[in-house]
Amino acid sequence: MQQKRIFIWILAGSIACSLGVYYADPGTIDYFIEEDGLIENLTALFYMLTAVTAVSLVTRRRGSLPYLMVIAAIGLLGMLDELSFGERFFHLSMPKIGVWKVDGVHDLFYVAYKSMKNFSRAYGYIFYPVLVVAVSALLWLGVQFRSRIATSIGYYGHRDFFQLFYAACGLVLFALLVDIHLFKGEVAFLLEEIIELNSAFALIASCFALPKHSEAS
Repeated sequence: MQQKRIFIWILAGSIACSLGVYYADPGTIDYFIEEDGLIENLTALFYMLTAVTAVSLVTRRRGSLPYLMVIAAIGLLGMLDELSFGERFFHLSMPKIGVWKVDGVHDLFYVAYKSMKNFSRAYGYIFYPVLVVAVSALLWLGVQFRSRIATSIGYYGHRDFFQLFYAACGLVLFALLVDIHLFKGEVAFLLEEIIELNSAFALIASCFALPKHSEAS
């Protein structure tokens, strides 16, 4: 519970401070949204700290090893994604999918979105009914088997962990929606970077929310 309260205060405070700085001086926008700028580098740093934190807690959260390993992997992947997998540092030639360059995991979401958008324009009479049926089926299955799913992933013994983990996923989803220009404007892009930074905070908090080995899981 304490970890969730701390995270909520960090989330609200960082958003409020960032918007305050921006509205006081719109010229500061580059510090927030510039490639390899202040916020992006901080996000990469905190994703790295996410991985380090998860690994460092293994001996103190022995019953939560799978969760910590997942968080460590996400932290490492998040750091590499923020650094474009070293493209700018090492002048790498990144692969393309169609006409789109892929220099980060988030680009896969963008490529999928653009591909579906192009397909829907050409074959909307097929795409939309299939999409509605698929989403409806997934929702039905999720509701129908929610207890079994929750038990299989250990939700009931790790509620605080999962709530913080879901918060991190939600924040990343918002950032991805900004990335595909669902939300537009400087403020949206500012929030995207701050939200990504806070997703790392949520993952770090989720590690500390895991029960210690002396606690019931």
